[in-house]
Amino acid sequence: MRKLTFVITILLLSVTVKSQFKVDAEYRIRSEFKDGLKTLSDSTKNPAFTTVQRTRLNIGFKDEKLEVYLSLFDVRVWGETAISKDVPVMGVHQAYIQYRFNDNLAVKLGRQELLYDDQRLLGVKNWNNIGAAHDVALLKYKNEKTVGHFGFAYNNDTDKDFESDYDVSYFKYISFLWIHHKFSDQLDASLMNIFDGNQKEGDYKTIYTRGTSGFFLNYSLSNISVEVNPSIQYGKSAGGGEAFAYFFHVKPAWNASDKLILEAGLDYFSGSDAFDPGKKLTAFSNLYGSGHAFCGHMDYFTDIQKQTKNGGLNDIYVTANFKVNDKLSFYAALHNFQFTNNVIDSVSAPGLNQKADKQLGTELDLSLKYKFYPKAEVSLGYSTLVPSESMEILKGGDSDIWQHWLWVSIQFKPDFFISETKK
Repeated sequence: MRKLTFVITILLLSVTVKSQFKVDAEYRIRSEFKDGLKTLSDSTKNPAFTTVQRTRLNIGFKDEKLEVYLSLFDVRVWGETAISKDVPVMGVHQAYIQYRFNDNLAVKLGRQELLYDDQRLLGVKNWNNIGAAHDVALLKYKNEKTVGHFGFAYNNDTDKDFESDYDVSYFKYISFLWIHHKFSDQLDASLMNIFDGNQKEGDYKTIYTRGTSGFFLNYSLSNISVEVNPSIQYGKSAGGGEAFAYFFHVKPAWNASDKLILEAGLDYFSGSDAFDPGKKLTAFSNLYGSGHAFCGHMDYFTDIQKQTKNGGLNDIYVTANFKVNDKLSFYAALHNFQFTNNVIDSVSAPGLNQKADKQLGTELDLSLKYKFYPKAEVSLGYSTLVPSESMEILKGGDSDIWQHWLWVSIQFKPDFFISETKK
């Protein structure tokens, strides 16, 4: 606590012309009733009820040249620690420094969130109680219409004198280039190239490099808009095999009124054929994206390769967003899931080497959000899944049992201190 007070004091003393110093926080408490979340339930399992609290303390300073940011966090399940037990659990979510060379060029160093386009490949995973941040060096460029980011990181599990086995379930290195350009008020597009290197298990001298390239296009005209995002993957998979896979996303939207937005979408992840595996892995990986935001809120498909057994996924969906007023809004979505390639049926025809039915199930997501205070909101959601028998191949459990999930969350984001000095 003394160290934290010292840091705040130093930052306060460093406030100069045209600068800002800010201390704020986040308190998020979420209770969940789980009976089929992430995996299928069956008659031998009892539903779980949990409450998780995430607390963040954020300290930031910036002036015309320099920006410094520190975000500390604590995540705890209510009841995991006895009341008299001292367990150190404070962690660092973000800790970065950014220096602006001029109005166009800056460098950002340290632990930081990475979010690009719709966060499909690089995202902050905010639904997750921990969230996601990366230790990376980021070179940033911008002008009136174009923004470009180049990022690079090389990881080790400890401060070592010679290279050795990296046994963290994480990339060994990553580099990416993202360029976004605004062509007009109706059209903007971005290009993303990511190269991540994954060490061969137990062999630090062998790194498998995978490339992912794609573009994201957003076009709007009057009350109609459309997103289009094709991507391909190539090189070596994380396991070392040759890879060539693809992904396609399209989502048209209609602003039916100033209160109602209707969307329909298709997310198509290529898969590998279990009956003709060939020499290349053709199952697309969603890398380090925000999984909860896509493919249904029950989180059956946050890691596409792993959670489809490389069978790929086709998610066809419709959504509705209804804004009652500035405080209250409703959301509804209906998803249908299917394999995109052949998977061995280990449930209805075990040992017979037969193809599974590609239909996986249908999910309904409902939620509402109410902002009862400028710095606080409460959210409530309910989801249910009607799985097919093929879902048992991926998740076990019993597809004949009602699968559902209920949650309620309250979040406060108070500003403790804001100091601004102008020229």
